[in-house]
Amino acid sequence: MYIFSDETILSDFMMHSDETLPSTSVTHNVRSSTDVVFVPSDLSNYRNRIDASVDEQRKYRQVLASLNNKVMKYRERTAKSVAEINASYVSNVDAAGDVVQVVSRSPEILRLGPDGLSANPLLPSSFIDTGLKTELRDSSTDTMIQQLRNEQIRNDSLEDLNDIYREQAEVVMRMNQNLKDELLKTQKELMKITHEREMERCLLRQNDEKKKRTADAQCQHMLELWVAFNRLRRQVRDLRTETENDLDRQRTEFVRCANNMEAVIRQAEMKRKHATLQEIKSEDAMNDLLKKYEDVAVRNIKLEHELNDSNRRAAFMEDLVKKANEERDAAKDSLKKIHLIPELDEIRGRRSRSISPDGFLVYFNTIRLVRAALQEKNNEIKNYKRKCSEYQDKLSERENRLTRMEESRRKNDEEFLDLKKENDKIRRDKEEIERKFRRLNERFGRLDTEKNATQKAIEQLQNEIHSLNINHQETLNAIFMRQQEELAERRKHFEYELEERDTDSTQRLSILKNELKKFRNEVEELRDQLRNAEAECVAERRRIAEKENIILEHQLALRNSRDENRDIRVASDAKDIRIVELQRHTDDLELESKQKDETLNELRNEKSILMTENASLLADINTLRANVMENKNTIEQNEEALENATTKISEITKQLKDRDQKILLLEKTLADYELKIYSTNEQILKTKMEQTMRMEEFEQNTGLIAKLNQEKSILLKERSELENELDRLSNATIELEKKITDLEKCIESHNIYFQEAVLHDVLEQYRVKERETSQALTNSQFEIIRLNEMVDRINSEHNAELKRVHREYRETEEKVIQKKTEIENYDDTIFTLRKNKEYLEKSLALAEEKMKELSLRCENVTFGKEKLRIQLDEEKERCEKEMSSLRQQLNAIQERFIEESTEWERICAEKDSSYNLEILEMKNDMKILNDKLQQSQETESNLRRKLVDLNLFIDREKDAAKLSQSEMDKKDEEIKFELEKLNQERYKWNEKIRLKDEELMKARYNTENLQTKCLGLEKTLRSLESRLDKKTQNVSMAENEMKQIEDRIASHRNEEAILKSNLADSEREKNDLKIQRDELKASLREALIQAEEMKNNEDFLRKEIGVMKNKLQDKEKQTEKLSNDLKQLENENKNLEVALSVKTNDLSTLTVQCKQSEDTQKQMIRELEEEKEKSYEAEKTIATLQAENGKLSDKLNHICTVLEQKTTINQQAMDDMIENYKVAEKGRIEAIRQTENIVAELNNLKNLLDIENAKRMNTEQKLAESEMTRKELVEKVAQFENSARKALSFAKAHNLPLSQTYASEMDTEISRDFSRPDEEPLRRSSSAFLSPHVRFNFNSEVESISSVEIIFRHLKDRIDELEQAKADESTALIRLKADRERISEENRKNLDKIHLLERKLIELEEDKRLLESRLSSSRQLLVSHEENLQAKENERKALKTRVVSADLHARDKEARLSSLTEQVAALRTELATVEDERKKLEEFRKMWEEERFLYESTRKEADSKIEQYWTDMKSAISAKEKLKERLDETEHLLARTRQQCAELEKANKEYRNMLEQAKVDEDLGEDRGKQDDHTKIDGSDLLSKLNTLQHEYDNCLFRLRTSDLAKQSLENELDEARNRQKQTSHRIANMQHKLEELVAEKNGLQERLNIMQKQEMDNKQMEKDICTELEKLRAEKITLLAEIEELKRRLSRAEVERREFDACRARLERERLTLKRNIETLEVEKQRTDATMRQITSERQALDKSLTAMEKENMELYRNCTQLQNQVVQLEKENSSNLVKESATQLRALENKLLLAQRERRQIEQQLEQRELAYAQKIKLLESKVTALKEQLNSERKRRLEVVERTAIVRRDPRELRSGLDDSVAPAIITFFTKTLSASC
Repeated sequence: MYIFSDETILSDFMMHSDETLPSTSVTHNVRSSTDVVFVPSDLSNYRNRIDASVDEQRKYRQVLASLNNKVMKYRERTAKSVAEINASYVSNVDAAGDVVQVVSRSPEILRLGPDGLSANPLLPSSFIDTGLKTELRDSSTDTMIQQLRNEQIRNDSLEDLNDIYREQAEVVMRMNQNLKDELLKTQKELMKITHEREMERCLLRQNDEKKKRTADAQCQHMLELWVAFNRLRRQVRDLRTETENDLDRQRTEFVRCANNMEAVIRQAEMKRKHATLQEIKSEDAMNDLLKKYEDVAVRNIKLEHELNDSNRRAAFMEDLVKKANEERDAAKDSLKKIHLIPELDEIRGRRSRSISPDGFLVYFNTIRLVRAALQEKNNEIKNYKRKCSEYQDKLSERENRLTRMEESRRKNDEEFLDLKKENDKIRRDKEEIERKFRRLNERFGRLDTEKNATQKAIEQLQNEIHSLNINHQETLNAIFMRQQEELAERRKHFEYELEERDTDSTQRLSILKNELKKFRNEVEELRDQLRNAEAECVAERRRIAEKENIILEHQLALRNSRDENRDIRVASDAKDIRIVELQRHTDDLELESKQKDETLNELRNEKSILMTENASLLADINTLRANVMENKNTIEQNEEALENATTKISEITKQLKDRDQKILLLEKTLADYELKIYSTNEQILKTKMEQTMRMEEFEQNTGLIAKLNQEKSILLKERSELENELDRLSNATIELEKKITDLEKCIESHNIYFQEAVLHDVLEQYRVKERETSQALTNSQFEIIRLNEMVDRINSEHNAELKRVHREYRETEEKVIQKKTEIENYDDTIFTLRKNKEYLEKSLALAEEKMKELSLRCENVTFGKEKLRIQLDEEKERCEKEMSSLRQQLNAIQERFIEESTEWERICAEKDSSYNLEILEMKNDMKILNDKLQQSQETESNLRRKLVDLNLFIDREKDAAKLSQSEMDKKDEEIKFELEKLNQERYKWNEKIRLKDEELMKARYNTENLQTKCLGLEKTLRSLESRLDKKTQNVSMAENEMKQIEDRIASHRNEEAILKSNLADSEREKNDLKIQRDELKASLREALIQAEEMKNNEDFLRKEIGVMKNKLQDKEKQTEKLSNDLKQLENENKNLEVALSVKTNDLSTLTVQCKQSEDTQKQMIRELEEEKEKSYEAEKTIATLQAENGKLSDKLNHICTVLEQKTTINQQAMDDMIENYKVAEKGRIEAIRQTENIVAELNNLKNLLDIENAKRMNTEQKLAESEMTRKELVEKVAQFENSARKALSFAKAHNLPLSQTYASEMDTEISRDFSRPDEEPLRRSSSAFLSPHVRFNFNSEVESISSVEIIFRHLKDRIDELEQAKADESTALIRLKADRERISEENRKNLDKIHLLERKLIELEEDKRLLESRLSSSRQLLVSHEENLQAKENERKALKTRVVSADLHARDKEARLSSLTEQVAALRTELATVEDERKKLEEFRKMWEEERFLYESTRKEADSKIEQYWTDMKSAISAKEKLKERLDETEHLLARTRQQCAELEKANKEYRNMLEQAKVDEDLGEDRGKQDDHTKIDGSDLLSKLNTLQHEYDNCLFRLRTSDLAKQSLENELDEARNRQKQTSHRIANMQHKLEELVAEKNGLQERLNIMQKQEMDNKQMEKDICTELEKLRAEKITLLAEIEELKRRLSRAEVERREFDACRARLERERLTLKRNIETLEVEKQRTDATMRQITSERQALDKSLTAMEKENMELYRNCTQLQNQVVQLEKENSSNLVKESATQLRALENKLLLAQRERRQIEQQLEQRELAYAQKIKLLESKVTALKEQLNSERKRRLEVVERTAIVRRDPRELRSGLDDSVAPAIITFFTKTLSASC
């Protein structure tokens, strides 16, 4: 049996499964949040991934299907193997039974299905039936069972794997579905965003269209003005004498304008000065901030010194407290001794005798007496203290009131003085403003007058310009018509000459093609250079944008400082509100005295009135600020208007440039016409004259421009003056704002000084009180009386002052009302000034725009005209030279042509004459040839041979002609192909090409005619075979002459080709220069557009930056609030820690172990609570920060997605717009071509119309002449009839001679009539019937009648013919009229088409403008989105700094928690030790612990009271309040001690009763022995307790004595200090009394023992809770640390990913741009190379064909040579030496042809090699360029990455400094440092 191993099967399966695992399971599960940013750019990637995942799932399903198939096969095999096993092992029943049992009982091994096969799907399919059979027979059943089990395990594993893979497939499908859903959602969002963007674009388009319309209107207006100005110049040139007065007026007007411009310049200078002042102010503000920072540093140093002093004092106080504690311990010991006295007495009595009850009473009586004495002393001390505190409170209150009144008086005086000063300043400012206003009104009046005058002059100029335009157009039309006529004539003249030049044109075109290719390459190189320059410009613009961003950051910092000042003002207002609240509190306290209620109410009323007044003043201030802001807004609007004007000017310049381009196109057309026209010398002279006149005009214009510049300077000066005045107004407003701020600062300083003065006064009072307390106690009554008197006086003075304040207040109200009225007047004046200012600014802006446009146009025109002059001069010189040379050549060619034509005609005439003579000779010779047939046969054989040779020669020439024709056809095809390309670039060559095509057709027609002539000649040659011998000489001569003519023609053609090449070079250079000029203009336009876009982006960014700054300020305020709250919490913590330290010091007198345990527990509880609160707050802050961070990250991601979507949309829109632009340009070019075609057709139609009109005129003239002739003929016929009748009658009457004479006379008359020159047809008729053969016979009448009838008939026939001719001509006229109407209709239709095409062109231009506006808007949107991204990145960085600060706080808290945990661990160890010791001492402490706690608590209270007394003596009024509180506590304790004393007395009574009972029980018997023992034990215990109490009582008495001594020493010190021994002694007595009371309260303190026990239990529970909470906090700390680390990691990852994303995005954009450029260049180069390769291949093919043809020709020539040699041999034999000479000449000619062919072949090969080398060099250059571009890209990437890193470092440094600054430093100092750092960056 062959079995596969488990490892092989699993390894194969796992390998297969690893290969089949889908890749999306990783990519989709490990998707970060930043990947969402790539939604628009990664949609294709997602789709590709989805497709890949689907393919992988298919593969996976196939794998699963294959596995299932294998499992099914394996089941079948296992079933078969089981069946075979059962069959083979029937003999072994036991074994087989076991197997069957195993198989049947174990469903896990074989899972049989319904078909008898195993249902287990996990069995492998790697078994072979044969192996199974062989090894099953050999092996045992056990091995089979094991194998089946192993296979079952494998099957189970496979089933699990299948399940896992199925689950993975389902997960992948779900992920794919989720991704598809997300993609659909994103697509929907993209559609929504695109719809919104389209709506926004529509709005923007509408706005842009409106702006463009307004700009077009203004441009048209300015153009009209410019045209009017030019017309005026021409009129000035023509009509100088008439317009001198007008020029003088205009000069005066221009002088006024110059004055205005000077004023404007002055205003500009004032603005500059104002800017310098603002810079000085900013520097002063920076210096003030530095001073403030230094002051704050000094204050911090002082505060640190004060803290050190306070720490020293605290240490000194702690020493004093320790001493007091020691004294307290001594007092406690004395009290214990006192308490032990009765116990000692009892012990003594027990030893000697039984104690009587009277003995106990004695000791208790003494204690009571002591207690009573102590209570009396305590009561006296309390009374004295109360009185002292009351007197001190009254003194302090009255002194505070006095100081407040004095300070209020001072403030009022200072405010009154300030108000007077302000009133004076306001009056002065008002006077100055009124003066300025008057001046402005005067200036406005002047400007209005000047404006009206200028408008009138402009209208005059416009009218003149209109008239000049009309005249100019008429002259141009006339010139155009003349030129067209001349062109038509010259075309007819040059058609014949162009036929000969066709061959030359082909060569020239090939040369032109090569040169065009070269120039294209050069143009492409220039374009590459321009692209590089544009890239550099873009980089520089980015740098400029970065610098502008820095400037904006500085501006933002300034705005932040202003906002901080506003915040300070708000804080001052809040302080004012707090002051009001404090005043209310003082009013509430002063309500106790009834006498001062009225005064306080009055003060409150006055204060409320003052507050209302302050509110009104603040409202006025706010109104003034609003006015100032409105002024600023108006100024900004004016600036925006100026910017819009500049944009309009730029658009106008664009239109002017477009018109200049149109003018240039017209000039090109004129240049083309000039090239065609050769007889334009007169026009050139005229143009020269016009140029000279224009030069004079330009000189005049330059003078006028200088004058205009002077006027402009004057207007600028006036503008500067106005700006100075505005600056003064702004300075006045600024001074008012400063005054307002000073007043507010004064108010705040007064409040601060008031508080500080109060504090200093209080401190001084406390010091004085410390010094004079001794004297004040003795003289308190006298001082009280004196103070009462002082109070009365103060009240009287206060009332007087209140009255005075009321008066002043009323006066101030009146002044305020006056100021309000003045302010209203100022507002009115400011409003009027604003209106006037706006009007002036508009007028100035219009004037400036006009002047700028005029100056720019003048400069452009002068510059362009200078260039044009230079170019025209050069071109004219070239054209003159070329024209002269061409004319010479044409004259020579014409002469040659005439000579050749005359020679040819002569030759033809000679040939005709010779032909005729030869015919006659042939007739004569035929007779001779009949006789000489034998000789003729020989000659015929020779002639036939010659004819064969000639036929071969003619065939060769025909083949050569065919080859030349084929080459011509090929060249024509190439020319057409290249002309199609040239039509795309330069559509103006169409006319030339058409002309050349026509010329080619004519040349072909001529060649065909020549071919026909050649055929005729061939026929003649065939007919003249017999006479070739005689004509061979003539043919040879003709051939030589033809060769000479051909050589001459070739030379002339070469000369013409050279001239044409020079002309083409000049035209190319001219066109290239024009193209460069157009490209430069386009670049200038783009630069202007980009500048405008940058300005718009700057405004947009400023707005957004302002919004972001406000947000940042709000967030900074929040952070400041949080920091303040944290500081407060820290202060509270410090206070709590101080309290805890005090309490721990109080508890230090307790036992060391309990003290440590309890103090540590309390400290830990409080610190843990505080830390909990802090941690809770920190968690809150962290949660809020995390939420904010998450929101911001989501926002950033969303914004990034949106921006990317927008970028993609914008890119698509850009592509669509570019495509539309290309389509529009193509349509425009096609429309222009159509228009040109239509114009050409119209010209042709016009020519046809002119021809037809001429024909019509001729026909009409002919008709008129025919009618005249008809009339004359009719008259003559009538006359002739009359004469005939008379003749007939006369013939009847007279004889024959008379008749003969009459007939002769009639003959003469008829001959005369018909001999007239006007009657040509009759002449023919007379010649018809008056022939010499026809004569009259007057012998008979019949003959005469017949002759007359013949004449009449002839005349009638002639008349009928004339009528028919008339009818024919009338029909022809009708046809011509119909044709004319038809042509007119066609012309109308063509004109309509032209108008439609012009409209289409206009629409296309408008679409082009719209597309350009869309491009500009899309670029602006892209820039704005990029800037938004930068701003949001800055926000993200700020949040990151906040998170870092939160992390630092969290670390601090963690450090504190760690220290606390360490302390807790130490405390636990200590507690463990303490608990061990306590367990040992609990048995001994239980009985006495409660009493000890009570005594110690009483001792602590007494010590605290003593310490309070000492602190009261040292720390003045600050300790007074504490003393009050402690006195209240002592009173409460006294009440408790009294209760406790009563309880102790009861306990003593009970103890006595118990002792008496014990004594009584001692007399009992033995039965009660046990009880007696127990009672004795109880009695002994009670006695021991009493003894201990007595001992403690003695100790207390001893301590009391020591405290009395200390008190006496203190009393002595007080007597020495205060000279009041009585009061001090009384206080000491009171204190002693209190101590006695405290001793009496000892029994009452026993109740507190239970409470302390409960507290101990509670403390234990608290310790447990604290431990659990600590553990929880540790766990939370760990989780928080992990979360914080994760957040940090995520932040770092996010930052890294963001940086990488930014870098990748930048790189991709750069690479995309570079790749686009490279692709474009490569595509262009590819096209070039393809074209060159095609040309090369075509040339190679042509060369191959030509070479093959040449080879064939060579072969044929060789053959011909051999034939000729043979013929030569025969001819030498047969003929004479003439044939030898002819053959030699033919051989030489053939050898020359071969040499020429070889030379041409070598030249062609050299050209091919040169082209291949040039192509290789181009490839190398391209590769070098690609490498250079790559290096540049890498260098730019590195540089930009370094810049990004530097900027990031620079941005981090100020944030780290901000975070590192102390919390005490103000936010203004932080902003200062950020400003300085940004400036340094």
